[in-house]
Amino acid sequence: MYTRLTDHEQRLRRQVQHAETLVVCLARKEARLRNQEAAWEGERRVWIKRLQGANVADTNTGPVDTIRDLERTLALQTNAHAHVETQLAEVRAQSATADSAWRNQVRELELKLDSVSREHDKAMARLEEAHAMALQDAALQVRQAQKDQAKQDVYIRQLERQLKRLQDSAVAQEKDELQALARQLEKRYV
Repeated sequence: MYTRLTDHEQRLRRQVQHAETLVVCLARKEARLRNQEAAWEGERRVWIKRLQGANVADTNTGPVDTIRDLERTLALQTNAHAHVETQLAEVRAQSATADSAWRNQVRELELKLDSVSREHDKAMARLEEAHAMALQDAALQVRQAQKDQAKQDVYIRQLERQLKRLQDSAVAQEKDELQALARQLEKRYV
């Protein structure tokens, strides 16, 4: 999910960069057209001054036609300039829209990231708490097992002592019986 959002974010960034490049190109075209327009205007003024200074008899239609051509060229360039201005405005509007959409998506992603981060923190806290409780339970079980083992060790030692006493008692009783039997045999045969 994050990869798809990142791809979309990258695509929006590329669109914004493309729009910015178009704005720069259009601004350069606009500057060239203004420079050209200024040059044509200067040339037109020069021709007008020349024509105003010339005698009516000396004038021919060449300069007038040239001025008309220049004025037509100027009108065409003015129209082209207006068209470029329109395109520039459209590109700026598209760029602003794309930028706004990108910022909204970034904001949404940041909110989602904050939400996921909070959920992760809560889950980690629960996991740490469960881990601590499991460690406490394990420690209690170990202590209980140690106590049980100690009790069993005490009981085993008690049983070993009882067994030793019984064995000692049995050996003593058997010895007493053998001695009694030996005395009886001695009395009989003596």
